[in-house]
Amino acid sequence: MLIDIFKEHNKKVATLVGKEYAAGTSIRYQTSLKHNQEYLQWQYKASDIDTKKIGHDFITNYEFYRR
Repeated sequence: MLIDIFKEHNKKVATLVGKEYAAGTSIRYQTSLKHNQEYLQWQYKASDIDTKKIGHDFITNYEFYRR
């Protein structure tokens, strides 16, 4: 699931702040997670999506949403 993967990634980044990542990078990843969660609610009325369902339509619609 996309959001689960995203959250796990963000946890790993947070543990490396000051070593391999700047604090701002971690904050930007958290913001990106928030945007993805908002998009999923807006477009699919869902809190998460199976990564197998992510394709061209998902990406182009997400790009439109973010603009």
